Amino acid sequence: MSMMNMVKGTWKQTFLAPLACAIALSGCQLSDDEEKETSESRPYSALYVFGDSLSDTGNIGGYLSLETDLPSPFYNNRISNGKLIVDYVAESLNVEVEPSLYLGEITDGTNYAVAGGQADADQNIDLDFQVDTYMEYHSEEASPKALYLFFIGGNDILEQRGETSPNNTNALNLAADKVAANVQEVIDKGGKNIVVLTVPDVGKTPKVLKESAEPGQEGRSQLVSDLTNYFNSQVELKLSALNMGDAKVTMINSYQIALDILNNAADYGFTNTTDGCYVTEDLQFSDICSEEQFDSFYYFDSIHPSGKTHRLIGEKVAAEIPAPAGS
Repeated sequence: MSMMNMVKGTWKQTFLAPLACAIALSGCQLSDDEEKETSESRPYSALYVFGDSLSDTGNIGGYLSLETDLPSPFYNNRISNGKLIVDYVAESLNVEVEPSLYLGEITDGTNYAVAGGQADADQNIDLDFQVDTYMEYHSEEASPKALYLFFIGGNDILEQRGETSPNNTNALNLAADKVAANVQEVIDKGGKNIVVLTVPDVGKTPKVLKESAEPGQEGRSQLVSDLTNYFNSQVELKLSALNMGDAKVTMINSYQIALDILNNAADYGFTNTTDGCYVTEDLQFSDICSEEQFDSFYYFDSIHPSGKTHRLIGEKVAAEIPAPAGS
């Protein structure tokens, strides 16, 4: 029987295994403060985030600029001109989503996502390292009252856009394995509530569209769209096979949410969905955009959504965050 639930024209899949708690008692205990903070207005004690630039609320910005914020129009060291999807999720849950700044050896905060992060890569900002860093500073325990959000894979997909089959799909299969393995680690260490967001269509980004317009590259946009769908489907498949005990893993289709907004851009006031308003590499606006025009552009730059797009997606994603496991 299908476990797909239709929610406002999008789908979300929830995997809730039979009750079989095998977590050590010490891992299930909460501090008095954490117990007090969990209430109807604050269903989760905290929101921990793992991902890339679509969720980085200041880790890479804080690291690169040290004591100085990234310049305007970057919003509070985010790679966009406004709040990100995870900001809206955090607001809806009445929790903070401050950067951990672990690259700068500061461990405060709950957000471990870093711009440039990949699910599967040999670097100190990949998903393994993010989750390992969280565990290192939390005594190798995950809180059963917190929500753990994974939103990663876009950079893995981009990296494979010039590769041929089956090399590209093999690489993305390994990346999906990494997502599932890290979700499993959170569960094994005591986490009960995990949300995984699907990756929006990388084939629709200005960067890939521009490449697809070059001679001999006409099919690149469709290829990258296909790779995005492949990666998302592999993550879904691998999550369904996890040993979850009584943990709850929810997959929210942010891919479809973003695509619905893109396909109905005029209804949301967008006049440009194929170009970035800002050229991040040059730290200047494109020739066809200015700060006053940001709200009419779907994309902030060649890869990242604008602040308005993040808000539209974020509000819809926030509305699909489930109640805690066991509630």
